[in-house]
Amino acid sequence: MLRILAILLPLISLAVPFAAAQDTRTIVVTIKPLHSLVAGVMGDTGEAQLLLTGKESPHDFQLKPSQAKLMQQAALAFYIDEGFETWLRSALQLLPEGARRAPVARGAQVTTLHQRRGEGWDKHEHGGGGHGHGHGHSHSHEDMHVWLDPGNAVKIVRYIASELGALHPEHRDAYQANARALIARLETLDAGLKSGLAGLDDKPFVVFHDAYQYFERRYGLTAVGAITLEPHESPSPHHIREVRDRLRHTGAQCVFSEPQFPERLVQLMIGESGARGGTLDPIGADLEPGREMYFALLKNMAANFRKCLTAGAAEDDG
Repeated sequence: MLRILAILLPLISLAVPFAAAQDTRTIVVTIKPLHSLVAGVMGDTGEAQLLLTGKESPHDFQLKPSQAKLMQQAALAFYIDEGFETWLRSALQLLPEGARRAPVARGAQVTTLHQRRGEGWDKHEHGGGGHGHGHGHSHSHEDMHVWLDPGNAVKIVRYIASELGALHPEHRDAYQANARALIARLETLDAGLKSGLAGLDDKPFVVFHDAYQYFERRYGLTAVGAITLEPHESPSPHHIREVRDRLRHTGAQCVFSEPQFPERLVQLMIGESGARGGTLDPIGADLEPGREMYFALLKNMAANFRKCLTAGAAEDDG
């Protein structure tokens, strides 16, 4: 009997992890805005695990051991695109065999835009200067901040419901009902933002990095430059001079920073231009994750745009 147990125990220990991997239904999501939409579609059927929970930048994130374990247990992983969350190129290898990969930009067939670069990005390229693509493949210099347009969010929600339904067919009807309710809320949000941001199209501004053109195009806003072309690279002296020239020549009223990055570059750009400083946050670093997070993110962004771009007019009225 002891001899038989000695033979069987190693086999049992190998079989247990395999069974756990087969039984797992963990759903992981990379960033808060996407997690919010996933949570809205899931409703009360379950809970998705968020990987980037604080002020981490999705561009250079490194998995902690606990987060790597979540990937190893996942049956489904939602993310924007491997060209956006570049750390996923290796992290996706941690997924168990048979796990579903759900790159929402490509899966939802979102039309993507190029990042705006060089001297071609000026005041005359109103509301964004990119070229659209009918897919979300990772091309060089492609802007993947697709969630900042509620129209894209509607497509993403439908894709999320489809992926969740494939994983959990027993909840498919609930996912579809939740998706319809969420889409109705997104359409109401969109209408409110259009009304609240009306009349700001002639007020140029500079952003920290080119992350907002989906929002700009949706609501008729006019960015004229970015402080840095890559968020984790310091701009060259030539680029600093170029952006300062744009501030002066376009009469840009605001220069926006982001909470994930130091403000010294913003202050350097503003200099003696008379422009005001503001803050924009494309991923909601300070917002609580959950179903309401996406709505809070876009409402906060709209409020911050309006606050900075109308501050001079408010002062003049006063």
